[in-house]
Amino acid sequence: MPPLLFFALPLALPLALALAAVAADDGGLPDCPLRAVQWAQDNTRLHLQLLDVTCKGAPTLSSGVDSLSFRCTSPRDGGGCAVRLEFLFRDRIQPGLTRCQAKRHSHWCTLTKEAPHTFDRLLFDKEDPLQRHLTVNWAKFAPEEDDFSQPVRV
Repeated sequence: MPPLLFFALPLALPLALALAAVAADDGGLPDCPLRAVQWAQDNTRLHLQLLDVTCKGAPTLSSGVDSLSFRCTSPRDGGGCAVRLEFLFRDRIQPGLTRCQAKRHSHWCTLTKEAPHTFDRLLFDKEDPLQRHLTVNWAKFAPEEDDFSQPVRV
């Protein structure tokens, strides 16, 4: 057995089991088409709005120090479909402080940043397929705060 395969097998089995659990969890429903995700930030929080997402029951949320998983079953398209969103963020968040709530065919999530600062972008990977669905919600976006109280030496 090649050495690389020897180390990959123990890692592949838990991954395969996790993927099988996810597939079994949604009852084999097709994926819902994703309309759009709006995001905004201030110095301490991220705000996500999942547009046009209606869930039967409460969604399943799982938050890590740099990720958020949002899953639910939607009654859309007749027989229903599965909403599966995986966000891998550019910087770290405090997972225990993540809050989401449903409002008029959308879900709002507020996440607290691990350290106060401005993210230069939301997602870690610029090529993430979710990137094409993201837009900035400028009404909730707070620009980077500059400290103009200190005199500038020229």
